[in-house]
Amino acid sequence: MFFDNKKINRQLKILFLLSGILFFFSCFGGGAFTKSQIEESKMLSEKSKFLSGHTDLQDNRLAEFIKKGNYGKYKDILRRYLNYFQTKTITPIRKWSDENVTNVKAESVFYPFSGPDFLNIYSIYPNAKQYIMIGLETIGEIPNFEKYSDTELSAGLNEIQVALESISRRNFFVTKSMSKDINRSKIKGT
Repeated sequence: MFFDNKKINRQLKILFLLSGILFFFSCFGGGAFTKSQIEESKMLSEKSKFLSGHTDLQDNRLAEFIKKGNYGKYKDILRRYLNYFQTKTITPIRKWSDENVTNVKAESVFYPFSGPDFLNIYSIYPNAKQYIMIGLETIGEIPNFEKYSDTELSAGLNEIQVALESISRRNFFVTKSMSKDINRSKIKGT
């Protein structure tokens, strides 16, 4: 197979330049939060807690769904996946990191081509203050659960289970499979 080295070189230079610019601007955030930013943060926390199997939610729609749906089964499956992943992946990585990455005190960790793989980099550098990750996968959208019927919400949670089963067994995402699992669901995104 023939590769145009000049073209590849140029693309790599552009990628590294853009990565450097993103890194530079990510270091400057400071300042006070507005009331709307605080409210948005609370809303995102509620949705994150719901998707990760928590039941202590303030959001009325999600609290009601938890009471009447199959959410307990979803929560139990997530917990089982997490325990398996913790035992088979995170614990060995942390052990390796403790033995081999002892002199690295990274405040920021740059992980190009990471995709949605936060758990591995966090397991290696658990004390970093920020993680800069780049991937090709689409981010998706923040779900508006108010618009979903109980059936759509249950189906979306089922698709998340399918995707998480894959990552918990392999410790990597198969991009095409993940894309198919996530995009056929109402709850889209990485």
